[in-house]
Amino acid sequence: MGELQYVEVSVGGEFEQSQMVIKGVDEGFYKAVYVHPTNLDADMWISDTIAVNAPADDFKAGIQGWYSDTFGSSISVTLEKFDSRGNQIDEGDDDSDWFKSIYTITMNKFIDGRSLSSM
Repeated sequence: MGELQYVEVSVGGEFEQSQMVIKGVDEGFYKAVYVHPTNLDADMWISDTIAVNAPADDFKAGIQGWYSDTFGSSISVTLEKFDSRGNQIDEGDDDSDWFKSIYTITMNKFIDGRSLSSM
């Protein structure tokens, strides 16, 4: 008789998360500029153009290169969108009253060492 077993594996801590809040961009597009977190003498990394109301997948595609280059990590991105009254709207809703996007970026690996420089 064959037997199936399910094994659950969990990590001992949380992956590193950060948030980027986008609001009040006049032209409808922007570029994200990143500075190396522990080597402030390193060159800045500049993304391709990203739309202010970009879905999470488009935003992720725009910044994934920095996380790959800097930490050797893929990322996951979630999005919360808000209208001008502060009400949360669904990612797929009509963007006619879009006001603010909050992207939560999660690195999909643990960082070996410091992730931020001390200032």
